[in-house]
Amino acid sequence: MGEFWLARPNEQLSAMISAGHIYGRKEIAAEAFTALQALNWSFYPGMAKTRGDDAWTKGINAFVFHRFAHQANTHVKPGMTMNRWGSHFDRHQPWWDNAGKAWFHYMARGQFLLQQGYAVADIAYFVGDRGPSLCPSFDKFSEWLPNGYKADCINADVLINRTQLGDGRLMLPEGNGYRAIVLGNSSEIAPATLTRLEQAAASGVMIFGAKPEPMMPLGATPDEAQVIRSRIAALWARPEVSDSTALNSQLVTKLSPDFLSDGPSPLPFIHRKTDDADVYFTFNADAVPRSAQLSLRGSGKAPELWDPMTGKRSNVEQFNYEQNRTHFALPLAAGQSTFIILHKSADAKPQSPNRPPLNITMLTRPANWSVSLTEATGGSFTLPAGPLVDLKDHPDARAREFAGVATYKNTLTLKPADLQGAGPIWLDLGQVEVAATVRINGKDIGTSWMAPHRIDISQALKTGSNTIEIAVATQWSNRLIADAALPDTTGFVVADRSNNPTTPMVQWYMDNVPPPQNVRKTFATQHFFKPTDPRVPAGLIGPVIIMIEK
Repeated sequence: MGEFWLARPNEQLSAMISAGHIYGRKEIAAEAFTALQALNWSFYPGMAKTRGDDAWTKGINAFVFHRFAHQANTHVKPGMTMNRWGSHFDRHQPWWDNAGKAWFHYMARGQFLLQQGYAVADIAYFVGDRGPSLCPSFDKFSEWLPNGYKADCINADVLINRTQLGDGRLMLPEGNGYRAIVLGNSSEIAPATLTRLEQAAASGVMIFGAKPEPMMPLGATPDEAQVIRSRIAALWARPEVSDSTALNSQLVTKLSPDFLSDGPSPLPFIHRKTDDADVYFTFNADAVPRSAQLSLRGSGKAPELWDPMTGKRSNVEQFNYEQNRTHFALPLAAGQSTFIILHKSADAKPQSPNRPPLNITMLTRPANWSVSLTEATGGSFTLPAGPLVDLKDHPDARAREFAGVATYKNTLTLKPADLQGAGPIWLDLGQVEVAATVRINGKDIGTSWMAPHRIDISQALKTGSNTIEIAVATQWSNRLIADAALPDTTGFVVADRSNNPTTPMVQWYMDNVPPPQNVRKTFATQHFFKPTDPRVPAGLIGPVIIMIEK
């Protein structure tokens, strides 16, 4: 198990992931989405997804949330924190019931697939015989690891005792085989390690690293050390051994990259292999859409796209095989992720499309929306019907200070001609802060918690009048900013607990009763906002557009 943070580059992952891979562990966990106080109650799933996807591509496949505080008193919100630390992930978040549930479905699908088979890596980075030995962080891997390959750190125990040699690879019992060994921290080498490297080179495994000196046991004679030096010199004279960690020239000629993508930056990826399938995961970390040309090692199997957001599967319609590689285009929206599954044998499809292009009709909806707002702290109110507007900019002060679920309603009238020959009909919500659940004619269509907020509503529509209902959950921020301008009359002293978390709680909280008096609508054990902090966007901002494909 390792850890990674939000809004901070700190992560401890490479050694833990490598240890899991080389010792055959199915689950490799991480303390996930850890944060400093600047993030506080502003955390929501759409903010966290890309960071979680990045951890998946590195090898994490089980998240342990930092933090989930027990909310012992049922009469106050947002409630308990873990002092000043952690992403506030619990049932008192306004988005818990819609985005929280949808995000858990996403993680369940993804982590199930990422726990299948074994992780494919081509290079073993030997951490050395002398101390201190360590596995470099992933940003250091790029100094020697070519694009399109994966590597694991390996220690002497696994190198000598847990691997077999065959077919030019250093094989683990679970199935992965390393084609090359990179020597790190190896200015000296132990005799047992040298023996294993000699065996590996004789089996065709490539070795990269500067020629070491012998690490001899106490009491060894100069003659014994000289014998080891002679063996080292003979090993470094072999064609499989390079006196450099520059992998590109020799590695690429013998083993093509596993996963390549074009563009200004390569798509991150991870590859797992089962008895009958290759499972790749990748995502677009950019804030803008991109279409990448992919090239995967191997041929003969048709690529399928499995969407972890929805669970839907689709065929890649146009792909080709060339030089034992599979090539196809992969369009990805900003932040979008996908699994690529290779498990069905197939001939390559032609590259020219065999169907006419889509005709997409866009219909902007009426400007006036009715809005009802249910506050996370209890109570509700309505706003006059009107155009969509960011709640933080609304003329009604109650809307500007709102935290909870805002429900927007409108109607859509469709003629029979609108539905004739129609393919998918999409509801594009535009800007959503922060998650929206859509109902059409009373039918729950689904939750959108990550931009672009676009949902297929085809199955729920009918000719004539259609009711559209969009329930948007917000963050706590604007309510807490408003309350920061009001005195705290609960008898709770936040300043003491900030520096000394063992300061006793107020008695009413421990008795699970409401505070005896509270000018503020909220109660929390840490105050992270000031009255002068800028309000954050909230609600359905739009524009809302219906798109009909024909």
